[in-house]
Amino acid sequence: MALAVAGRDAADFARNFTRDVPTSHPTGERIRNARRLRMLSLVVLDRTVLLELLEGADWQELSDALGIPAEEVERRYRHTWEVWKSNLAADDLDPNLFGDHTTGLPHDPDPMGTAETIDAWLFRHAEPWEDPQPNFRSHFDA
Repeated sequence: MALAVAGRDAADFARNFTRDVPTSHPTGERIRNARRLRMLSLVVLDRTVLLELLEGADWQELSDALGIPAEEVERRYRHTWEVWKSNLAADDLDPNLFGDHTTGLPHDPDPMGTAETIDAWLFRHAEPWEDPQPNFRSHFDA
């Protein structure tokens, strides 16, 4: 869900960034907004790498996908991955431990609500040819 939240945030920011391009801005504001969009996209990338690791990818597979040496991938992500893994099973998660690697809501007290929010966002933004059926909430329907 952390990846979906990051993707939603980046997409919303990108939409507003694109819409505001023809609008007059003080010098430097567009650059600051472009830097913010870049940072949001890097959060999406980082969370995607964590999800790939969670699903069993190894450093070489990530290297192939990222286009950088496996040693560099491991250097960049090993510590975050170890912290993430060790706390997946913890009963008392520290939301400050992960920094950007959270669901986007500090110590999310309502993951079902977050899932429903993402599903509603997907439904609102679905193209006519896409199947807009919610799917994150289904992870909690058991």
